[in-house]
Amino acid sequence: MGMALAIALSAVTSIAHAQTATTPGVTPETGKWRYTETASALDGAKSRIATLTAETQVANILGRMEAPTLGLTCDKNGLGVVMSWPDFVGEAGFLTLPVKWKIDDGKVYKTGWFPGTTSVTLMGPGAQGWIRQVKDAKTLVVAVPDRHGGQEATFDLTGIEAIGPRFSEVSCGGGAGAR
Repeated sequence: MGMALAIALSAVTSIAHAQTATTPGVTPETGKWRYTETASALDGAKSRIATLTAETQVANILGRMEAPTLGLTCDKNGLGVVMSWPDFVGEAGFLTLPVKWKIDDGKVYKTGWFPGTTSVTLMGPGAQGWIRQVKDAKTLVVAVPDRHGGQEATFDLTGIEAIGPRFSEVSCGGGAGAR
């Protein structure tokens, strides 16, 4: 799980390295989501990534305001949902961190996400279930336990209904017939 997590985190911040045929896109159907599909120059393996910048900002590790980024990743290593968080969130000894979130005016969920130094991640079936839960949502509010005590960020999910179907466990290397 550690290697897959590292690969997903790397994909959110530097997927363009060693890649070809990049087609970024923001359309009325995808809202503010940025979508990129690439093919590896080495073996032709396809990778997809969609990112969305939060509407609100949180204090980073130095106290400066910065917007978190939500990312969906799909490649031969599987499906991932990654939230790049400006503040320090990693906690030694914890396998997961309790992230609070709600969609639209619904109930507040508290689920365990895998921590990184400045990110939290869901992989595989957990990621697929999360995408299914938000597929028709308009707004996502998230509170990540961080050095500042759990700041909140709001994401405008407009376009998730167009982006979400491109990310599934089967099409992302995690199921039969993947790739």
